[in-house]
Amino acid sequence: SVRYSHGDLAVRTPLCGCPQHYALVVSISYYRCKFRLPGSERQPRASALARVLTEPLLAGYPLENVTALVDQEATLENMRAALERLKTSTSDNSTVLLYFDCSAAEVSQGPDAGYYLCPFDYDGGDRTGSALSCIRGFGKEARGELMDYLGTMPAEKVLMVLVTCSPDTMDPEVPVGSPFFREKFFQRVLELPGRCVLSSCRMDEPTYTGTFATLVYQAFSGARDEGSDIDNQFYAKVAADANAVLVFNLVDYLRRHMHRLMPREYRDDVRTHPFLEVTEGNNFVVVRRTRPTPA
Repeated sequence: SVRYSHGDLAVRTPLCGCPQHYALVVSISYYRCKFRLPGSERQPRASALARVLTEPLLAGYPLENVTALVDQEATLENMRAALERLKTSTSDNSTVLLYFDCSAAEVSQGPDAGYYLCPFDYDGGDRTGSALSCIRGFGKEARGELMDYLGTMPAEKVLMVLVTCSPDTMDPEVPVGSPFFREKFFQRVLELPGRCVLSSCRMDEPTYTGTFATLVYQAFSGARDEGSDIDNQFYAKVAADANAVLVFNLVDYLRRHMHRLMPREYRDDVRTHPFLEVTEGNNFVVVRRTRPTPA
C-alpha cells in the first residue's frame, strides 16, 4: 500500500497472475470414424483444464485468452482457427500453452511420410487433408503446419504439451513404434528460440494410462498429497518462485512422479518414457497463483 498524509491507499490486487498468457487446450476421446481412445476416461478433459487455467487463485490466465476444444469441437478447421487467433492476438511479451490430448499418426514412407495430430474429423484415407501435420518430408526442407505456427507465432515463449500415442486400431495402415518423424519434430521445436515440448510417452507406449495428463492437471490445479516429499518439494519451490510454476520445476515434478500414479495394470510397465527435455534459457512461468502456496 501507499501512505499519504490523509491515510493509506490500498493497491488493487491484479485480477489474474498471468495477464499475458494464452492457451489452446484440445482433448479428443472419440472420433467421427467411431474410434474411441482406450482408457480415455482417465484423462482430464480440456474443459476441466481450461477452468483451472482461468481460475485466478490457481493459474491466472484471463478467461478470454483460453480456448478449449473437446471431442466434436476439435475439428481440423477449429484447431486451425484457434492457432490463427494465437498468431494475431499474441505479442512478443506473451506466453502460450498448447495442450493436445488426442491420437497421433506417423507415416514412415510414401507421399504422406510425416508426423500428424489427428483432429475429431480425421480420415485415414486422406491424412494430408484431414490431419494437422507437425512435420512432413525428409531433410532440412521438412516442414509442417504446426511447425510453421510455432515458428511464426509472435509470442516469445511457447510450451507445447503432447498427450498422444498411435493406436493401430484407429488407422491400421500407420505403423506403430516408428518414432523417426516424431523425434525429428521435437528436435526442430527445441531449435526454435523460446519453444519447449513435453510429451507423455514414446510412439509405441500407452499414453492412455492417464498418468501424465493427471500429473499436469494436478501441478496446475494445486492438488497436493501432504505425505509426499515430491509434492512438498514442488510446492516449496512454487512458493519460493513467487507462487509461479516454472518450466524446470514442472519437468522435475513430472519426471519424479511419473510411475507413482500408474494404474494397477500398468504399475510394472517399464515402457512409459515421457519426453521431458528443456533447453537452457527456457525456464519461464507457466502458471502463477494469486494467493500464497502453502509451504
